[in-house]
Amino acid sequence: MSSVKSDLQIQDDVRDEIAWDPEVTITDIGVTVSDGVVTLRGAVVLASEKWAAERDVLRITGVRGLTNALTITPVRGQRYADADIARHLADALRFDAAVLGDRIQISVEDGWVTLRGTTDWYYQRAAAEADAWRIADVKGVDNDITIVQPHVSASDIETGIRKALDRHAAIDASGIAIFIEGSHVTLEGTVQSWAEFDTAGDVAWRAKGVTTVANDIVIRE
Repeated sequence: MSSVKSDLQIQDDVRDEIAWDPEVTITDIGVTVSDGVVTLRGAVVLASEKWAAERDVLRITGVRGLTNALTITPVRGQRYADADIARHLADALRFDAAVLGDRIQISVEDGWVTLRGTTDWYYQRAAAEADAWRIADVKGVDNDITIVQPHVSASDIETGIRKALDRHAAIDASGIAIFIEGSHVTLEGTVQSWAEFDTAGDVAWRAKGVTTVANDIVIRE
C-alpha cells in the first residue's frame, strides 16, 4: 500500500488539525488541496489566528506547500486606532520576559506595525513579532529588528549546528548541508516534511554567532 496521502486525506487532516487548535476560533475556514498544496480561505478576527492556522497546516504530513488566503476581519465596533495598537503592543513587550522591550521601537500606520531595534537572539525577535500579531486590528507586521551576536568562527558555527541537528529526535539531518559566511547561515538539501524544515531553521537560529538564516531546504516529494 502506498504511503503517499491523497489530497482528500490531507484536506481531512488539515480540517481536523485546525478544529483541534484552540488558537483558531473560526470554524468555517475553507480548505482545498491540489497535488499536496493547501489553500486556506475565509475570514478570521485576529492576525494571530491566521498564522496559527498556517502552522496547523504545515504540521500535516504530505503537505507540499501552502497558500494562506485568510483575511483578517475585526469584530464590528472593536477597531483600535494606530495609537491604541502601539500602546497595547508597548505594554505587551514590556511584560513579555522573552523580549528586551526597552530595545525595540514601534511604529504603526493604518494598522501595519513596524518593529525596529536590536535583540541578542532570534527567539526574542520572534517573540516580539508574535506579541504584535496578537494585538487586535493589526493588519500586518514588518519585523526589522536586528540580531546582535559576538563573533564566532565559521567552523564553530557549522560544528555546533551539525551536532544539534544530529541529536534532534524530530529531524533526519542526513540530507542537510550547512554553509556559513560570517554570521550568515544557509541551509540546503532535503527533508521529508515542513515540520523538519521548521526544526532545521530553528536549530540554526539557536547557534551562537548567527544573525541571519536562509533556509533553502526543499521538501522531498
